[in-house]
Amino acid sequence: MADVHVSWWKRAFKILFKGLCIAAVLIAASYAVLSWMAVRKEKAEMALWSQAGRPLDTFLASLPVTEPNDTAKALDGLAEKLGLGKADKTGPWKSVAEPLGNYLKEALEKTAGPGMPPPEAVAKFLRDQAPVIAGVRRLLLENPPPVWKQTNKGFADASLPNLLQTLNLEKVLATDALAAVSRGERDLALEDLDAGWRLCDALNKRPELISALVTIAMVRMPVGVLRFVDDVPAKWQDRLKAYVPRSGLGRAYQFEACFLFEMARTGTADWAFGSKPTWIQRFVAMLSRPYVRLCLADGARIELEMVKAAEASGPCPEGLEAEMSDILAHAPGWNFIARIALPNLSSSWGRAYRMQLDLEMTGKILLAEAARRKDGPAWPEAVPGIESSICPKGKWIYARTPAGASIQCDRPPRFPDAQKGIVLPLHFEFPAAPATGVSKKR
Repeated sequence: MADVHVSWWKRAFKILFKGLCIAAVLIAASYAVLSWMAVRKEKAEMALWSQAGRPLDTFLASLPVTEPNDTAKALDGLAEKLGLGKADKTGPWKSVAEPLGNYLKEALEKTAGPGMPPPEAVAKFLRDQAPVIAGVRRLLLENPPPVWKQTNKGFADASLPNLLQTLNLEKVLATDALAAVSRGERDLALEDLDAGWRLCDALNKRPELISALVTIAMVRMPVGVLRFVDDVPAKWQDRLKAYVPRSGLGRAYQFEACFLFEMARTGTADWAFGSKPTWIQRFVAMLSRPYVRLCLADGARIELEMVKAAEASGPCPEGLEAEMSDILAHAPGWNFIARIALPNLSSSWGRAYRMQLDLEMTGKILLAEAARRKDGPAWPEAVPGIESSICPKGKWIYARTPAGASIQCDRPPRFPDAQKGIVLPLHFEFPAAPATGVSKKR
């Protein structure tokens, strides 16, 4: 009886052992086949990027290697004083962040001048922090632009500036400029805007997609404030034309594709499970690595299709959103990573193209005001060149009205995903008698 019992267990053990061996062979074979497919897929997609004039294998090496300069370090110190630093959770910024943001949005979304004064809570913050804000202004105007840490050795060593801090600094400068406009202090407002633009320009040199998107959000602030400033210097027209947000996105997508390939090659569990993965998580990451490599390589292909579609659509596309949706809809069903992550990236193009219209709108406002100053005091009947638009099927309509004058975008394209945060209007009413008297008081 005992021998029969032992024999049964031996047979069960042999069956289990054989089953495990077969499973191990199948897993090993699948792993090898998927790894081979992933390597071929990566080589094919990298070749496509090279054919498109955006080689990935040399892109990272072409990036400058930098360390934070003195301006960036000093800017961090001033941000700490304002309560924008990482360590400060109870500084002056905490209590004013929401009302300041609400004021900035309301003031910049106005469709007519003059600029509105800030509420008392915001005005008090600006008064109390005036020496620090002046320090930020001088630092950016009188020194080389800030440079943050950047590496070209891969994403394990990648470092981003404090983007939230940088965005909030831009908010403070734009709010200070609006407050100065409401007090008639034009020169101070222009200094705030100059300083803020230099901060935007410094961040715009970064290669990351998130940096490009934050730059767009930052640029929208001085672009909006300029609409309420009288007698804006001509250099601002050149600045508005020089900033082309969609061109930076193509480079940023190239950087993101490099990120996908490097993440696939390293295959560490850190990407998915954080800095301290368990041994089970490491084992899962190891087993899934070939599949993840296939997904990420295919994701790089989809990103390239998005870049090509955006670049082929011109400066003012119609139907780009539908085309992006179609590209994503045709992502393979097995590539769940692309289906989850890439829809969040596609909306970036809408933000860039909407920003291009905002830049042009502000340029047209400045052009009309320059014509009034030349021929004034009344608004001219017509402004040469004001009708032309980057949109082939659109134009800008300027008209003198009983109340002053107006300008609006005819048939503006819609970018629903871009209508978040501050939305600058594409219609503006000029007052009958714009203020011309300004003071130079600080």
